[in-house]
Amino acid sequence: MSNEHAELIVARSYGGGGESRFHISRPFRRLAGLAVRWLLSRGRDQAALIVLAKLRADGDPGAPDVVDEYDGVKRMVNPDRQERAQWADLLHGTNLRRLVLATLLHVFAGLAFVEGIQAWVAELGVAGGQVPSAGGGTVVWAIAAVFMYAVPAVSVVVVDKIGRRALIVGGTCVM
Repeated sequence: MSNEHAELIVARSYGGGGESRFHISRPFRRLAGLAVRWLLSRGRDQAALIVLAKLRADGDPGAPDVVDEYDGVKRMVNPDRQERAQWADLLHGTNLRRLVLATLLHVFAGLAFVEGIQAWVAELGVAGGQVPSAGGGTVVWAIAAVFMYAVPAVSVVVVDKIGRRALIVGGTCVM
């Protein structure tokens, strides 16, 4: 694709003439296609079609390949596809396998946590001159159960209520 195919006329979007042109250099041509998604997500369908036509078919918005690609990008950006998944969706297909794997990993990590608490309680008993019990007692298991099940449940609810994007942005700012 030559530079003539990859140019965007910026002046027209600001109401000026066609004198100012923004040439996209060869490494950045792939990034120009992302502007189509951005325009579609902002409700500027006609502008997105014009940009896509400039990039793909010598400026002809009616070309079949431009229309096909435009329809595909519009389907990807469609807000109906962006709705939250239901909890029942976790029990289908690969999501079920991921859920089982995450649960098993969490249980094994929780058991390691229980072992750590038992060793800590035993150390306290030995330091205090008492003989530690073999199992660590039910208090240790109760504390471990609270940490093992309540803490992840709270985090799942927080992620669901706050939203993934806000959590990522907030975590990035805190870090």
